[in-house]
Parts: sequence; structure tokens; C-alpha cells
Amino acid sequence: MSMLRDMLSALVSRGARLIDSRGETSGVALASEILRGFDTLDEQGRKDFLTMLGNPYDPDTKRVGQAADAYRETYTNEALAELIAASEPPRQELLRRLNLAPGGTAALVHMREALLPLLRDNPDLKRVDADFGRLFTSWFNRGFLVLRHIDWETPAHIPEKDHRIRSRSRHRHMG
Repeated sequence: MSMLRDMLSALVSRGARLIDSRGETSGVALASEILRGFDTLDEQGRKDFLTMLGNPYDPDTKRVGQAADAYRETYTNEALAELIAASEPPRQELLRRLNLAPGGTAALVHMREALLPLLRDNPDLKRVDADFGRLFTSWFNRGFLVLRHIDWETPAHIPEKDHRIRSRSRHRHMG
């Protein structure tokens, strides 16, 4: 249990460093480490990690209150921008930065898959799920999709990509 606690502590520490990081190279490396670490956790470890994304990564309520008061008083664009910034959970920035890692989007989708069965018995995790939902909705909307008919005239690399994705997905579920 102590080893799991140490590993979770290290992952959370890396998450804080990732949010604070300014360099893209170091950010990619940290994001990759966190996602690899999450991938090695057992079911309980994943639950504990996702739980740690709860309260510590919620917005600062004092800052939100002050920003809301300022917006009510001044009703300016600047006050609105501060209210929006104050209201955004740091957890969303962490998830965005985790997406920097190679394969980050797929890893985040799998992280949410691990989260969904936990929601019924852990209502505090609904905030974490809401952040995944908001980000995925902004990342995966219909405006980004391009549907094309695939036939014998389609360049060979397009069906090959689809085949590699399906093979990788099948392999992941089998092994």
C-alpha cells in the first residue's frame, strides 16, 4: 500500500509541475510520465488517482467570489474574463496538458473510461467527469469531422490508418 501511495504522490506532484511548466518539451515529457504511470496503476490506484483530481484541482472559491463580485459591480469585459478564468478548474488545464503527450487524447479517453464506473458510488468524482466532458465536447465536435466516401480511388494510406486504429483497439481489448 505504501508503494501505491508513493506512486500516486509522485503522479500528483508531476501533475502540479505540468500545470506550472512553461516549456513544451518538458511538458510533453511530464505528461508522458503521468499517463504511463496512470496506465500502470491497478483499479484501486486509478480510482485513487482520479479522486486526487477532485478537490485540490477545483477552482479557488475565494477568487471566484471576488471575480463574481467585481463583475456584478463593473460589468466589464475584463471582469468577465477574470470571472471565467477564476471559474475554470486547474484540472482542465492539467487534462489539456496531458493531451500534449503522444497518444494523449486516447489515453485521456481511457482515463475517462476508468472514471465512469466510479461515478455512482463516488459523487465527488462528478466534477472530474464534468471537466472531461467539457473538454471532449470542445475537442470532438461535428465541425472537426470530415466524412468522405472510401472507394477504389481513395488513397491507400487512409484505409490503412483505419485498419491500424482498429487493430490496435482490438489488441488492447484482447491483451
